[in-house]
Amino acid sequence: GAGATLNGKELRVSRAASLAEAVVATGFAYDAPTRLLNLELFGRVLPVVQGVRRAGAAALDVCYVACGRLDAFWELKLQPWDVAAATLILREAGGTTSGQDGLPHRLTDPVLVATNGALHVKLLDQLELGDLRV
Repeated sequence: GAGATLNGKELRVSRAASLAEAVVATGFAYDAPTRLLNLELFGRVLPVVQGVRRAGAAALDVCYVACGRLDAFWELKLQPWDVAAATLILREAGGTTSGQDGLPHRLTDPVLVATNGALHVKLLDQLELGDLRV
C-alpha cells in the first residue's frame, strides 16, 4: 500500500488507452505445446498493437509495465517465483494483473495478464483466453 519506487522516484504505469498505441510483451514457455499455443495468442495481438517485445524474463517485463516502459504483458505457464514480486510492484504502481478469467491474478494461475489497467479488458478480449487449457 505504499506505492513502488525506482531509484527514489515513484513508479506509475503508462496512460496508453488503446491497443493501437500499446507496446506489449510476452514470453514463451519451455515446452513446445505451450509455445505453440502462445504463438496463436501472439498472432491475435500483433496486428492490433504498436509493437510486441520479448526480453525473456517475466519479472522484468512486468516491472517494465509498472514503470511505463511497456503497456502490457501476458505469458502462459509461469511459476510463482517468476512473478510474485513483480506483480506486487505493478499493482503498487497502479497496474492490473489477472489470470485468464479476468479475476485478480493468483500465484497458482497458469496464465498472467499484466497491464496498465486501462488496457486490461481490451487485451483480455483480444487474447480470447476463455477456455484455454494450459
